[in-house]
Amino acid sequence: MSVLLAHPGTQYAPQLARQLHRRNSLLRFWTTFALSENSFVERSLRRLMARPPNWLGHRTVPGVPPDRIRTIPHLEFAALLQLRLGGEPQLVMHRRNEKFQRAIAEGDIEQSDVVIGFDTSSNILADRAASAGRPLILDQTIAHPRSKKRVYESIREQFPDWSDDLDVRAHAVGSAEDAEHRKAHCIVAASSFTRKALSENGVPSEKIVLNPYGVDLRRFSLQCQPHVSRKFRFLFAGLVCARKGIPLLLKAWQSLQPDDAELWIVGPLTPTASTRCRSNEQIKIIGKVSNAELATIMSESDVFVFPSYFEGFGLVLLEAMAAGVPVLTTTATAGPDIITQDHDGWVTEPGDLNMLVNAMQFCLQNRDQVATMRENARATAEGFSWDAYGDRWHAILERACNS
Repeated sequence: MSVLLAHPGTQYAPQLARQLHRRNSLLRFWTTFALSENSFVERSLRRLMARPPNWLGHRTVPGVPPDRIRTIPHLEFAALLQLRLGGEPQLVMHRRNEKFQRAIAEGDIEQSDVVIGFDTSSNILADRAASAGRPLILDQTIAHPRSKKRVYESIREQFPDWSDDLDVRAHAVGSAEDAEHRKAHCIVAASSFTRKALSENGVPSEKIVLNPYGVDLRRFSLQCQPHVSRKFRFLFAGLVCARKGIPLLLKAWQSLQPDDAELWIVGPLTPTASTRCRSNEQIKIIGKVSNAELATIMSESDVFVFPSYFEGFGLVLLEAMAAGVPVLTTTATAGPDIITQDHDGWVTEPGDLNMLVNAMQFCLQNRDQVATMRENARATAEGFSWDAYGDRWHAILERACNS
């Protein structure tokens, strides 16, 4: 089997490239900018920088030799420049993605047995694959955009002062996504929430395959917690925005007002969040951190709270569980697929303030029980390794090639 993998950005595509190469299936990994791990350029950059930036880790492909990677860096740099000059993000990235799809070498498509593309960057690639007689498998990273639109309308009603934080899907982007769903041989979704949203918006259920993500079990690990005199800590990590449930979380915290607990919020802030989130004695706004720093912060927290309204999966959930932190999240994430209620976490309904407050109150009142759930959370995460993810992908690819 020979697989062409194409992703213009980062996300978890390097992990999939590594898994394909591990099985001698990767023909080529096409992206805009990436470095092979331990390559001359990657090592040189790390030597030159006293503290390598976080983007270097995101753009490093582990376990894949340089000859299997093809990059088109000028597309990425041009898009970043347009964004800095005030370009509309959706349209800037849409144009980058179209140019990326056209730049992939025809010879690589023809040499492949199957092509893997990602949502918002596979419409043109699907046509090119079809012309070469190759099936395209679409990796759907987030639930259907029309479902997202409906969720955003409900957030605007619930938190009107956060309306500026919620974008409107550009017509060109939405049309391209609809075309991807029609043209794809099959669609790989990471959560049952994503699969359900696709089906509700007209994607045939028999076309959708479920394959949950993996987690780096070495980077995120269960640490022995020394006895420290600190407050009970709730942790949120991710993009700090309305979609992730930040206004609901802040409102829940205001209702609880615990004297002996704190809330840490980690991750880049949207402009709206920057004006509405303020640190105080109980709430600590950390901002963006490296993966290594995040792993440390997670291991030193008591409960990971992620009240998102809309996800594709929420990889950060598995990262927290791998660090031994019980997770409190919603049905709009992979929570129902990976969490056993009161065993390694809790699942609530998105936007339900009472459910969130009650679940956080339970944690505060049952701290010994929460502490005993740490090993349960780690045990659950151990069932979601990247190697297991790669094994499931291999089976999906074999079916696609033989059908």
